[in-house]
Amino acid sequence: PLRRVLERAAEHTGSLHLELHGIDLVDADHDGIASELAALQPELRTPLAERTARLERFLARRSGFTRLCDVAAALSKS
Repeated sequence: PLRRVLERAAEHTGSLHLELHGIDLVDADHDGIASELAALQPELRTPLAERTARLERFLARRSGFTRLCDVAAALSKS
């Protein structure tokens, strides 16, 4: 699937900007999400436990992290 292709590419790139939104961490079954919204949001079709496990595995495969504020500070010194 496309998700796996993107994961493999992201694992080997020099930098990665990962941005999560509130809905990425919503559990449609337990957070009172209207069924109409859940039907429109593809990520809500996958249980939260599975999404968080995927994210944890992905982050574990990436080596090292640098916060954006640290990158900005380093670039401003050069």
